[in-house]
Amino acid sequence: MATITQEEFNQAFDITGKSSRQIARFINYLENHPQSHRVRDEGAEYEV
Repeated sequence: MATITQEEFNQAFDITGKSSRQIARFINYLENHPQSHRVRDEGAEYEV
């Protein structure tokens, strides 16, 4: 099992916090601007 240092944990925690805030702001933007900048990609296939 791999371990990380407290500094590595703090960095990862800060990045996840920032990412979470950015995603929340993006969701808020999309909810408040439902028709702007919409792109439809009907023929695309995605593999996960």
